[in-house]
Amino acid sequence: MSQTGESTTTDSFQRWGLGVDIIEVERIRKALERHKRFMTTIYTPSEIEYCLKSKLPHRHFALRFAAKEAVFKALGTGLNGFQWKMVEIVNSKRGRPAVLLHDAVLRYAQHSGVEGIEVSLSLSRENAIAVAMVVRKDDRG
Repeated sequence: MSQTGESTTTDSFQRWGLGVDIIEVERIRKALERHKRFMTTIYTPSEIEYCLKSKLPHRHFALRFAAKEAVFKALGTGLNGFQWKMVEIVNSKRGRPAVLLHDAVLRYAQHSGVEGIEVSLSLSRENAIAVAMVVRKDDRG
C-alpha cells in the first residue's frame, strides 16, 4: 500500500509518500533455507552480519525485507529498475531503524527532492510490518 500527499509550512510545501508492507516471517525463513542466493540478492553485507547475530535471524531478515519494500512504495517507484540492496536498513546509535540509499535509488531520491526517509518496524510471531515515510521538498510555494 502506498499513499502520497502534501502539507504546507509558512514558506514552502512538502510532499510526502507513505509505504506499508507486511510479510510473513515464515515465508522469509523458507526463502532463506531454500534459495542460497536469496540472502545475498536482497541484503547488504552489513544487514546480513546484523541479522545473523540474532538467535532468530529470519525474524530480522523479515523486518528488513518489509522495510525495503515499504521504502520502495513510499518513493513511488516500486522495485522497477532498482535492486534490493540499493535500500539498506541500519540501526542508529540509539537502536532506531534508519534508511541508507545507494546507487540508482540514491540518485533518484536526490533528483526527486527527497529530504528524508523515516521507517518504523514492528514484529509479531507471524508477521514483520514496516511503514516508511518519504518527505520531499516542493518549491511551488
